[in-house]
Amino acid sequence: MVKLDFMIHMRLEGKKVIVTGGMSGIGLAIVNRFIKEGAIVLVADVREDSNGIIASLSSSSGRGVHFCKTDVSDMAEVKEMVEYAIEVMGGIDSVVNNAASFTFGGVDVLDYQEWMKAISVNVIGTANVCKSTLKYLKKSDHPTIINIASISSFIAQAKSLPYNSTKGAIAQLTRCLAMDWGEHGIRVNGICPGDIHTEGWYQRGISRQKKIDPSDPEGFIQEASSMSLMDRVGKPEEVANLALFLASEEASYITGAMVVIDGGATVTIN
Repeated sequence: MVKLDFMIHMRLEGKKVIVTGGMSGIGLAIVNRFIKEGAIVLVADVREDSNGIIASLSSSSGRGVHFCKTDVSDMAEVKEMVEYAIEVMGGIDSVVNNAASFTFGGVDVLDYQEWMKAISVNVIGTANVCKSTLKYLKKSDHPTIINIASISSFIAQAKSLPYNSTKGAIAQLTRCLAMDWGEHGIRVNGICPGDIHTEGWYQRGISRQKKIDPSDPEGFIQEASSMSLMDRVGKPEEVANLALFLASEEASYITGAMVVIDGGATVTIN
């Protein structure tokens, strides 16, 4: 059986990558995918590694996987994280901004603290990481930034104002950074996932379903699946595959793009 070249070579061999929010869900799937492709990864997350996830990844992969507890909304912590990344990896080639605050509600019920939580993590946090890594990305031969946005960046959803607004801001931040930093050879792209079956997505769905129809606790899964042209929700690993492509040299002429991965759910939305 003939194997295709892209299936057998290490697309990120030796690349040094920071993944924020990498302890679970899409972020963890990206970390797993990247280390399998030869990357050295530093995981930055606001949560402690209490379950030994990083040690498990390191032992199973035989590659360098590091952890730094980081609140991306705190510039001092971000700077310390980047300094640690340089200490343990020796450079930075790619950044994946996946850390997010899932803050929902309508403008009539939201208070200042809820707004600031969403803005400080989703928008300012992404900017903090980009700013702090810039001088190191400039030294890379193939520097990339991948911002995890959402289909919520461009569609309206009920009672989701902070989340949608900040994800929309990430889309514009991505385009502006691509324009500003193109002269340095830094490619900046965004990924817009639809419904992806992560633990966080599942728990939020369960909570919502209890209010709608407690007799059908997983009814939200079928509802989400029916919106997809593929009649299912996505997998974190599928988003990770897209992130891998955008981080690799195979995507060398792609920048400023917001790539949708939603099973076609938004195709019919005008």
